[in-house]
Amino acid sequence: MAIFVDTSHLVATSSAELYSFAVSIGMRPERIRHKGTEREHFDLTPRRRRLAVAMGAKEITKRELINIIRAKRAAGRLPKKEDDRGCPGSRDFGR
Repeated sequence: MAIFVDTSHLVATSSAELYSFAVSIGMRPERIRHKGTEREHFDLTPRRRRLAVAMGAKEITKRELINIIRAKRAAGRLPKKEDDRGCPGSRDFGR
């Protein structure tokens, strides 16, 4: 699992990991930002950030966050917006 936090963002190397981890720390899936893009993330309060770290998220710098976004863009890891049916929070989740 590759889950990361910077000062206030929760990110992951895949959408499925991001949604699953976010739900496990009590985040609502509909709170996702930039869904379906390499920039998708959840905004974290300080309390949720501490919880994420306690549950195994790796702490990273802003520069490392930018590098993760660039790597995801280059690898094309995320589905196109119209093909995002497998992600919680999507209207088509579970269909």
